[in-house]
Amino acid sequence: AKKLKRILIDSGYYVPSRSLIPGFIDSILAGQVDSSSTPGTNFVSDKQVYLYVDKMIRFYLNEKPILQQPKSVTLTAENIPSIFESLGDWVIKRFDGRGGKVVWVGSKLKEKEVADLRRLVEQSPQVFKAQERLQISRLDQDIVDLRPFSYVGSEHLILAGVPWGRGAPVNGDGKMNISGNGHEVTVLIGERLHAADCEKLLK
Repeated sequence: AKKLKRILIDSGYYVPSRSLIPGFIDSILAGQVDSSSTPGTNFVSDKQVYLYVDKMIRFYLNEKPILQQPKSVTLTAENIPSIFESLGDWVIKRFDGRGGKVVWVGSKLKEKEVADLRRLVEQSPQVFKAQERLQISRLDQDIVDLRPFSYVGSEHLILAGVPWGRGAPVNGDGKMNISGNGHEVTVLIGERLHAADCEKLLK
């Protein structure tokens, strides 16, 4: 790591641990290496931790959160029956996992998938949560979301002026994951933006 002067690690979520590259994270924190993934901040996206982000904002910043958390409940043997009776209103997520592989959109599941999921949940309900299903944005035949790029440093915060997004087929499994059938979506901002302008960008 001492031989590295300035490199860009476009990792998004993942920064190699100290055991993989000795001194790597220390070099980032010392300002010797540039990284688009800030060490120590990714825990906020954990499926269990982010349930409390609004409370962290109130406690540490003494501010009112702009975005409200969707309703979530940790599954228990007692509430499993009621959740599965109205499964179309819920998204089931496993705490100890990452990405869309541990996410089930209730309204998109087939009968056998519902039965398999229920058996899985009943084995260890405490590692699952049910989150209310929100109406997601539509763009033509895709469901889409926004993904602002940001850098959080010890002295400053950088937020990209133009966000990107993710898109997935509206008739798919309901998950917003690039690793599945998803793709990146560009957000274009302008006073006058016509279809012809978009076509030029795609060529």
